[in-house]
Parts: sequence; C-alpha cells; structure tokens
Amino acid sequence: HAGPGNPFAKRITSPAYYYLMAAPLLIKDSINTLGVFNVILQLLTLLLIFVFAKIIFGAETAFVATIIFGFAEHILGQSAFPWQPYVMQPFLILSYILIALAYQKKSFAYLLLSIPVFSFSLAIHNSVLALVPLHLFFLFFILKNLGGTIRRYAITVVAYLGSLIAI
Repeated sequence: HAGPGNPFAKRITSPAYYYLMAAPLLIKDSINTLGVFNVILQLLTLLLIFVFAKIIFGAETAFVATIIFGFAEHILGQSAFPWQPYVMQPFLILSYILIALAYQKKSFAYLLLSIPVFSFSLAIHNSVLALVPLHLFFLFFILKNLGGTIRRYAITVVAYLGSLIAI
C-alpha cells in the first residue's frame, strides 16, 4: 500500500494523486474499478492528443499523431499499471489545449485557465516540474501576441505563483 505517509513507499507523489485515484473507488471498492478508471484516463489522453494536434495542425495530422502515441510500446505498456505518472497526462495535455485555444481565439481567459490545470497536473506528479519553463514560455509568448499589458502580465504571474503555492 503506497499512500501518503507510508515510509516504505518508493514513489514520491502528492496527496492529489491519491485522492484522484481514490475517487472512482467511491463507486466501487475494487482493483477492477482502478483498472477501468486507468483505461478511461488513457482514452481521454488519446482524445485530448487528437484535439490538441487538430487545433495546431489539422485533423489528418491529429489522427496520425493519436495513432502513433496510442500504439507506442511505452504507452501500451502503461495500461497494465494504474499508477503514476500516467494519471496526470490528460490534465497536462488539457493545459496545452487551453494555451493553443488562447492563441487561436485570442482569449486571455483560456490562457489563465491553463494555469490551474497545469498546476493540478504538477500536483499529481512531480515530473511535470520539468515542463514549467516551457509552459511559462508559451504563456508569455501568447500574452505578447495578445498585446500583453502590464496588468495582464501581473495577473498571469500572480495566478501562476498562486497555483504553484496552492499545490
């Protein structure tokens, strides 16, 4: 039993991961429930990869990207394990979808919404920490393209720091 506070657990994961994994167990307390939840998250990941690639490159490329990702040996192998870091994938991809939508629709609201979603994926698994510089780069790049004002930059920085502190 690897959970928060277990001194024998080899994985360092925040409580957000365990709460997210425990949520489907409220429906039925079974390892099979976790397996089904894992499959749902992986299918959601494939759907979000398709949506992300479609926004950026179009439907044909999105279809190819989804197939390549979905049939990658590593991705197929993860279906045997309902634990991290795979749980955070849909949330991480959703954060980048929101950034792409912010750029496409010239929407500051989508840009801001990507921050807590990204932070939630970081709360689920610390491997997302490596993507913080890339996420910040895209945030500020799109802010600049939105005609970023000092006020919007300040709101973004406060939202980012607030989300990081909250996790």
